[in-house]
Parts: sequence; C-alpha cells; structure tokens
Amino acid sequence: MTPDELVATTDGGTDALEAVPDLELRMVDPEAIAVDPMNERTDEPLETEELERSVAENGVVEPPVCRVRDPDARVPYAVVQGQRRVTAAQAVQLDEIPILVGEFDDKRALIRSITENIKAGRKEVTTKTRAAAIWELWKIDCAERGKDIDNPDNQVPSPS
Repeated sequence: MTPDELVATTDGGTDALEAVPDLELRMVDPEAIAVDPMNERTDEPLETEELERSVAENGVVEPPVCRVRDPDARVPYAVVQGQRRVTAAQAVQLDEIPILVGEFDDKRALIRSITENIKAGRKEVTTKTRAAAIWELWKIDCAERGKDIDNPDNQVPSPS
C-alpha cells in the first residue's frame, strides 16, 4: 500500500470501507467485547467521561463494529471501530448494546480503526499511536506483497 493509497482509503475514500457486505446487527452484553489487537488505540487514556454520560442517558446510538474472536469464549467479540463507545457502555453497566459484526482480516480491521479515528468529531489519537498503527499496517501490507521489510527500499520510518 502506497502512502497515496492509504490517504485515498482513509481520507474521503470511506465509501469503500463502509460498503463491507454482510454486517450483522446483534444485541450483546458489552462485557462480551474486548479491544481488538488491530484497534488503533492501544496505550493511551480513552477519556470517556463525557461519552459515559451520553451513553447512560441515550444508550449506544451508533453501533460499534466488531469481529468474532472466538464464538465459544466468554468474550467472543473484538471491537474494531467504537472502542470508546464500548468502554463507556461497560463503565455505565448497560445490559446490552447494538453492534455490527463482520468478517475482517487484520489489515481491513486496522484500516477501519484508523479511519474511524480520522473522521470528523472523533477524539484524536496521539501521533505516537497513529504512527504505530500505520507502521503495523505497513508491515501487514509488505507481508501480503512478499516485500522484505528489512530492505531499505521497502521501509518507512518507525513509529519511535
């Protein structure tokens, strides 16, 4: 994936991302949802206090997008888009929330997570977190294309 392709995918190119077929609406206990390993937000505070008040009053209005981690596990779902909404629902102890469930490989899950946080009105992620997510996306893309990540011609600056 070239930098231009990433920009096209995440900036104005969200129609292709949103048009993922077979998203299934389910009502689930928010405690049955964990953070997906491909979620962009990994190590920063989520600052959900204001969102918690809204979720307590109105419920989760926009369903988070999840994928199934393990259908037989106590926590079968992983949130790809909407980690703050899930965290707020857990904090205010809602019994169930709507989620959209789809099948995403790691690359598509990471692209969706980055895109979610770029959209207007979302809480910003730190530069370090965004860089780490894009670095992970670059590694996945190089692996898919059979490119040697250690070859200087295939490298991008590391997130550090």
